Amino acid sequence: MSEPSVPPSQEASSSHAARLGSILLESGVIDKSGLSRALERCTQTGEDLPTVLSIIGLLGDEDFLKVVSLKMGLPYFTSLESVMDQAVKELLPEEDCRRMGVVPLSKADDTVMLAMIDPLDEECLAQVRAKLGGQVLPLLTTRTALDKALDHLFATGAQLVADLPVEDFVLQLENRPEGTVDDQGAIAAVESIMREGYARKASDIHIESAKDKVRVRYRIDGVLLDAHALPKEAESTIAARIKILSKLDITETRVPQDGRFRQELEEGVSMDVRVSTLPSIYGEKITMRLLLSGKLKRVDDLGMTEEQTQRFRVNIHQPNGLVLVTGPTSSGKTSTLFSALSELNTPRVNIITLEDPVEYRIDRLTQVETNAKTGLTFAVGLRAILRQDPNIVLVGEIRDIETAEIAVQAAVTGHLVMSTLHTNDSVAAVHRLLNMGVQPFMLAAALRMVVAQRLLRRLCESCRRFAEPTAEERALLGAAIDGKRFQAAVGCEDCFKTGYAGRVPVFEIFSLGALARDGIMRGASLDDLRAAARADKMITLQESALALAESGATSLDEILRVTQVVS
Repeated sequence: MSEPSVPPSQEASSSHAARLGSILLESGVIDKSGLSRALERCTQTGEDLPTVLSIIGLLGDEDFLKVVSLKMGLPYFTSLESVMDQAVKELLPEEDCRRMGVVPLSKADDTVMLAMIDPLDEECLAQVRAKLGGQVLPLLTTRTALDKALDHLFATGAQLVADLPVEDFVLQLENRPEGTVDDQGAIAAVESIMREGYARKASDIHIESAKDKVRVRYRIDGVLLDAHALPKEAESTIAARIKILSKLDITETRVPQDGRFRQELEEGVSMDVRVSTLPSIYGEKITMRLLLSGKLKRVDDLGMTEEQTQRFRVNIHQPNGLVLVTGPTSSGKTSTLFSALSELNTPRVNIITLEDPVEYRIDRLTQVETNAKTGLTFAVGLRAILRQDPNIVLVGEIRDIETAEIAVQAAVTGHLVMSTLHTNDSVAAVHRLLNMGVQPFMLAAALRMVVAQRLLRRLCESCRRFAEPTAEERALLGAAIDGKRFQAAVGCEDCFKTGYAGRVPVFEIFSLGALARDGIMRGASLDDLRAAARADKMITLQESALALAESGATSLDEILRVTQVVS
């Protein structure tokens, strides 16, 4: 008598379990013997791998999610009720959700965020796409959390229940006196939002009050993406929890507030969070900037070309002068400057920084944080620093004429001064300082180099494809793209359907020569200064970006989004 065959669905489940198991094995959280025992049980019972690992005591649900999330780059939730939009109840029948082990959480345009136990189950994803007729953005969860979410979705209606366990990432919405906070629920909700932001490599989290809901959006690779729609009732508790963390006034909702706090995500991983609140017509908008503590890059690893690296290094190793880095917010200016400081940081020099706020903490540097409330502005701080016998000074940003004049004066009297400006390109920094009121002869003597930089979204290697430039791209970029091949964004599960994964820096280095210095003295126009820079072999931002596009790193569409067209 032959042995009964394993049902096809069970065989598929075992195959997925084996693939998930290989991730755990590579990460070193279980050994081959333990994985073998777990997979054997999966085959026999049809249970999913995380459930089996938890039952036999090899790996808890939370630890399983952490490992797989980091390895696959997918966010995870151990509670789903706090991020579930009740409108998704109509998307899939309960029977299908339980059979496939999925639950829809929210829908934005034609994309549905889907919690699932096994993100490697392509057959399941294909079925969901077919039923929904759109794109699917998967995230990880556990069987227990998924079952609880389905019970909640199909049984309790639109209100969040108030008796959920403390350890779940949910809001417990109860009638409570104004100004008080449900610590347990609010802590869990905020932590879950931040953990997803970290898992999705977001630089900012936006929590926005709308008329009938609270919208959560993440800025990923420089672009804002919708994530969740929370109940309007969650607004006050989430805002109050973030204000408590940031040491802000939870009773003040009529004026903007700024604060910060440090969040421990897991062992060895933490981030500084800068918080800004802003009153709006529907409630407070909260923006959180996520600053992960990490290792600084070396100058050689910044992403400059070999020639750019050489120019950059020559200028930062000068004993005096002014070095500027320009670009919009979140373009990597601080990282570039601190990479330079790390190379210059030796026992023979005295380096002092003045920042708002301090983002990197480096041994042997004296780092000062501005404080407007106590009167420690950039100008005041810079004057004090120059009385501390510094060799190298970093000023976080030149914002006013007083700071600019002190920085320029220091640069011509034996100090190497580094700072940032917000300008469209490197050459425009000259006119910005002149318009502030800096004397042309002082600026010509002080300024050594201006670096302009941007971060371009990197094309997803899993789905990028060659494509002909569009009519608009040909019209704007002209001869620069003639006869060359470029790739375009497509979108797949690996990149959350954006077509991009990660970012790549692009630089423009204006190293001042005799022509440029003479132009500053004569009050030359921007066009004349650009011509002088080009005569000194400066490669523009757009030219550098086009070289990256030709290599397949980014797209022409992204170049036009981020860089200005140079005539």
